[in-house]
Parts: sequence; structure tokens; C-alpha cells
Amino acid sequence: MFAARNIKLCTKDCACIMVCPSGATDTEDGQIDASKCIDGCRLCVDACPSHAIYLVYLKSAHRQEPTAEVSETLAALLYRITEIHRIAVSTAGNPPGTPRENSIYPRFYKALAHSSRILAEDCFREQGFLNLDSQRIGAFMNAPSVRRILKEFYPEDGALETLIHSITNAAERGIDVE
Repeated sequence: MFAARNIKLCTKDCACIMVCPSGATDTEDGQIDASKCIDGCRLCVDACPSHAIYLVYLKSAHRQEPTAEVSETLAALLYRITEIHRIAVSTAGNPPGTPRENSIYPRFYKALAHSSRILAEDCFREQGFLNLDSQRIGAFMNAPSVRRILKEFYPEDGALETLIHSITNAAERGIDVE
């Protein structure tokens, strides 16, 4: 853990320079020298009157695996989101019976389709599909029910295969696919 400074918020009160025991806050460019920063010290964070200094954590908390009940609920939610997405995409052009001039409906349905795609990605994230081995994510994404749902969000030719390929490759190399 080390401290960092948001230069836009800094009011140059320099209280951080006076309290820092290692001199990490006294730099010419205004940034805090992470190599000098003492892990867990946080004296500069507490001393900063403009709240421009914050801590950067190098390790994140251990993620808890979802229970079976949570997984079932997320699967049901993902199904509902898919239905909303399907309706939004099919009516995005212009819903039947609405005037074409200055209609808000096409923009609304386009935004609804976009937000449902984001919600679906959040459901996958909540299921624990962030840092995975390539076999686990490949098996999951190639499951027929999941492919059917993903095809709704990536209807372009080859888009789904490209997505699965890039995610499994990233997982093989240990890259966070968040």
C-alpha cells in the first residue's frame, strides 16, 4: 500500500510534507514517491486538509464464491435481462404506432439495450468470472444456454467467438478480464 495525490484537488497547504517521515511527499512534480512511501503509514492522508491524498492498495480482498442460491438468482436475473435486451433491440428502430419526428423512443430503447448489456456483464462478474483459468471460462462460455444468452448481446457474425477466444487467451496469460 502506498499514498498517491490527486493534483487537481491539492491546495498546496503542504501539511503532508511536514508529517511524512520518509520524505515521499516532497517531490518536484507534486506526486508522491511510492518507492519511499512507508507501507500503511497514512500520516499524509490524515494530514491533508483538501483530501487530495489517498491510499492505493496493492492487494484486494479475497473474493467469496457465490452460494448456490445466489447463482440461481443471478441465472434467473440474467434470463430476464436477456428478455429486456431482446425487446429493446427489436423496438429500437421505432416502436409501432409512434410518430417518427422527434421521437424519444429510439434513443430510449437504444439506451435500454446498452444498459441491459452492462447488467448482464455485471451478473457474470458477480458469478466470479474475473480472474479465471482458461478451461473454466471456456467451458462456461461454450455451454449452450450461456452461448444463447451471449448471442443476444453479441449478434454480429463472429463477435461471440472473438469474445470467447480473447477472454480465454487473457485467462491463459493471467490477465484480469474485468
